[in-house]
Amino acid sequence: MPETTAHDHERHTGRATTPVAEYDHNDNCVGCGTHRNAPCRPACPFGTGVFDESTILRATVRRLSDHRVIDGQARAFVLRELGCVEWTVRRGQRHGGYHLRSAMVATAVELVGETHATSLVERAREFLIDFLVVEWGAAPQPMRVLVVYLHGMTADLQDIGLSLYAAAARLDGDDFNAEDFGEIDG
Repeated sequence: MPETTAHDHERHTGRATTPVAEYDHNDNCVGCGTHRNAPCRPACPFGTGVFDESTILRATVRRLSDHRVIDGQARAFVLRELGCVEWTVRRGQRHGGYHLRSAMVATAVELVGETHATSLVERAREFLIDFLVVEWGAAPQPMRVLVVYLHGMTADLQDIGLSLYAAAARLDGDDFNAEDFGEIDG
């Protein structure tokens, strides 16, 4: 798995330092998982400057609300195309879903710079696709390329966050407990 380093980040963004640690809705670092009140682990991407796909997946959750589809008609269209005659608003969601890929791209650009963002996002996206296909069951190959888009358009913020964190945990070889995930405000 290729790495994106602080040196690459500096060279391509013009910033001499790695980004400041980011914390999730539970006040845990999205890079290493330590609580805000404790120092990050030595291997934390925000300390080492080496960012991988799992960090991008977790950091994306913080940016999802910035990539909300305003038009509920777009979501209705997607759901009708999937065979849902009617769709219901879940957990008060009244918008059209989320542009999950654009949130991943924005995250990667912020963390590693434009030059390396594309390859890092594509690797993270491929892993997320694999994770979602396993979670949803076998999917026909033509639909495979749409899995991330459909997940963003049809799931609510909480479910997308859970998926991104669970996929990152699987990528890291860690166990994921959905009960510990908490609620996302947004």
